Amino acid sequence: MPTSHFIKAEIIVNGCALDEYSDVEATDHPTSYIQAEPGQEYAIRVTLLEGFRKMKAINLIVELTIDGTPNNGKFEYREINDMPWKIGILQHEKIAKFIQYTDGFDKQRGQWRRYAFKFGHLAMSEDEKLPQGLRSDTMRQLGSIKVVVYRAGRLTPVRHSEHDPEDYWEIPDNLSSVPEKVLKGADINATTNYHPKAQTQRNDFFVKGGYLSGDAGREQHFTFLYRSKAALQRLDYLPRDRTPTPDPAPAIPEARSMTQAEVDELKAQIGRLQARLPTVLVKTESEERLSPDVKAEPEDRKRTRQEYDAEDDGSDIEEVAPPAKKRGPIIEISDDED
Repeated sequence: MPTSHFIKAEIIVNGCALDEYSDVEATDHPTSYIQAEPGQEYAIRVTLLEGFRKMKAINLIVELTIDGTPNNGKFEYREINDMPWKIGILQHEKIAKFIQYTDGFDKQRGQWRRYAFKFGHLAMSEDEKLPQGLRSDTMRQLGSIKVVVYRAGRLTPVRHSEHDPEDYWEIPDNLSSVPEKVLKGADINATTNYHPKAQTQRNDFFVKGGYLSGDAGREQHFTFLYRSKAALQRLDYLPRDRTPTPDPAPAIPEARSMTQAEVDELKAQIGRLQARLPTVLVKTESEERLSPDVKAEPEDRKRTRQEYDAEDDGSDIEEVAPPAKKRGPIIEISDDED
């Protein structure tokens, strides 16, 4: 988890901090990749660690920039005088800010509402036109949550005077797709949607002032690059899904000798089955030839001429008439002359 000058920032989903994978290419401030699942609501938690110095600060400021768009130009703050200080040093870590919602004005419904941050799926389109209200530099920051934390003195609420509060507190439109060429090959397919929760009261004020100079007011930056699981796998931050191995072939049981008890049981089963069969006398052809009433003679014995003559009584001889003579062509001869 990224820390800087005894400050820790985390992205929270379902009460737990998301696993972070440090971006080794970022050197100026803590930058981490996190996994985004479409439909998950998330929050930003900022914690002051033991050893954090107060340095005459009264408030702690937290600014958010999500997908390149500042959080409506607002910032979150909290007074820190009530924390356990000793000689201006924090004695044990303390959650300074837990940002789960943002207030905004819904122009379509004409209502002031509270919105939750929710990961959404971002599709690529072939359209070259940018979505309304977005710029190219903003589009290049899609899939990012930037958190800036710094100390501040006393803050002053100021009423809106230069512009309508409805414009100042307007919520950005949710994105469903962006032109593919805008991302310039970046593996980004997730975005943040603003999910309406409950109605809230009109806000006519914003807070200003309280900036401290020098080290006391130094900003601490944290960047979270949220990506899908597949994108993190392609970046080698997550292991690839293993291909399921096929089920092994069933083992052929080894041959074994039957015990005497098994042999006896098998014989008993065969006997019971034979007892159920009907008694049928089947006389085979060989049995008929070998019947006691018939004397078997070898098939290859030659018979004598007397045996042939005795058996041949002429009754099986059929006299066949000779074939009819075929008539030739008939030629008629006439005495008439042409």
